[in-house]
Amino acid sequence: MLRAFFYENIMLIQKLLNHFNEFTELHIDVNDVRDHLINIGVQDEIEFRFVKMDHTKIRGLLHRYTRLSIYGDAVLCSDVIIPVEMGDEQEAWRRLVAVKELIHIVDCENLTAQSEEAIDNLFIQFSLPPELRLSNGAAPIKKSFLNDRVRIYFALAVLVPLACREALRPLYQSGQLSAREIAEIALIPVRYVRVVMDLEFEGLIEMFLAWEQSEQPKE
Repeated sequence: MLRAFFYENIMLIQKLLNHFNEFTELHIDVNDVRDHLINIGVQDEIEFRFVKMDHTKIRGLLHRYTRLSIYGDAVLCSDVIIPVEMGDEQEAWRRLVAVKELIHIVDCENLTAQSEEAIDNLFIQFSLPPELRLSNGAAPIKKSFLNDRVRIYFALAVLVPLACREALRPLYQSGQLSAREIAEIALIPVRYVRVVMDLEFEGLIEMFLAWEQSEQPKE
């Protein structure tokens, strides 16, 4: 059944965040994120695949599917698809995209872009300039698109864990470390340093987790 293809995502996301929150050394290895998702219950075979695509329009995709094993059993598979070329800060962007798409593996059915219309909407939204991506002014934001934005915040919370954020914030606020220096330490895009160093960041994560909980399929 289709329902078996989805996980109890709010529990897994919380477990993922809790695990990395205690880390005090940067940078976080993306493979460790993948491995821990498997440790806490994800059954997918996960592969990272680098393909030629326009990174200015869409920075990554998750392809989930099933295949038959040699014994005829269904095997869950997830291909994390990342552009070969990502311009400036390439490694940092690849890492952020990889973790964001890894977290998409545990999306609940209510928040995925399964229909052609929803997938088209994701591409259209990502093709817009950043300042226009929250809304096109004519239609409400689809849950699948909002979900993708939320995954960026969850990915940032993993790549710059709570213990590291708490250690870095005083140095950032006092000017002892610049945004560029923190980006190089954590290997994240420099544009997101301001986001994770904001005192409201943890509150946003809690708010997003609450939103995730509200969107879980009802029994």
